[in-house]
Amino acid sequence: MNKKLVAILVFPLLWNSALMGQRTWDIPKPLELTYWEREELGSSPYRASRLWIKEYSREHVQIRSGDVLLSGALYYPRIEENQKLPAIILAHGSGPTTQYNLGYYIYLGLKMGMAVLACDKRGVGNSEGIYDPAVNHSKKVFADLASDLAAQLEWLKTQPEIDVTKIGMMGPSQAGWIMPIAAKLDDSFRFIVSLSGPAVSVGEENYFSALTNEYNTPPGISIEEADKKLPEFKGEPLYDPLPVLKELNTCILWQFGSHDRSVPVMASVRRLKKLNKPNYDIKIVQDVGHGSANIYTGEYEDFVKIIEPWLIKIGIVAQ
Repeated sequence: MNKKLVAILVFPLLWNSALMGQRTWDIPKPLELTYWEREELGSSPYRASRLWIKEYSREHVQIRSGDVLLSGALYYPRIEENQKLPAIILAHGSGPTTQYNLGYYIYLGLKMGMAVLACDKRGVGNSEGIYDPAVNHSKKVFADLASDLAAQLEWLKTQPEIDVTKIGMMGPSQAGWIMPIAAKLDDSFRFIVSLSGPAVSVGEENYFSALTNEYNTPPGISIEEADKKLPEFKGEPLYDPLPVLKELNTCILWQFGSHDRSVPVMASVRRLKKLNKPNYDIKIVQDVGHGSANIYTGEYEDFVKIIEPWLIKIGIVAQ
């Protein structure tokens, strides 16, 4: 894609109307991004000018999580004086991602009138700590990342514009494992929005994506065939979310794509339905792959139309 066109598409949401310690509603100015941040933005989910939200503020923040200092930003939509906002803390999928890779999810939160907190993953970007991609370390890695989300919750509760009774989490893919752990650590998380997040074990998910060859060439077997072969998995489960999911009382929206070649959607849905928990809602979006994009058009689906009614139903946002 033409680099100039990429810049036009990706910068609108990142233009900010607030510097550190200031809040104004003037015409936003571009952030001063490093070369590597620009590279990350070029591959992140800023796909269309519809993500341009003109009236919002962005404050740089640093949050202590144990011995790690997390770096990120808090986004506000335009608010009235003394207004209290519901808020979403964003969780990351797999990979060495920063707040700049979460643009689509920032858009979703702001579009629904919510404050959004997005931090660089520990060990990535400007956040301290060690980034560990090892699959066989998943239990420890997920526990560390969940503790980071819990720390962000405690910090967010101190912000005067935030309604502390209406704070939840949202995130894609791997975040579906991590966010329930965070909710187990702190039951004041009111809700979770899991986008393509698995409800099966790490081992099963890896086995499934190896069978389909995910998005690589040549493709592996079909999603349907891989689902049938999944019970043949006899390897190490690594992290299995089932014990946490059995006990959790947090409201969760499980949103899946019908054409996901990474996460075993039908196996995840079967497991969730078997748990028969009234606080779990399941939505399968047709023609969407792993993530938020339509597999035919490449455009990101506007999930506001799915997420917002659910948040209204559970009392987080007003109708």
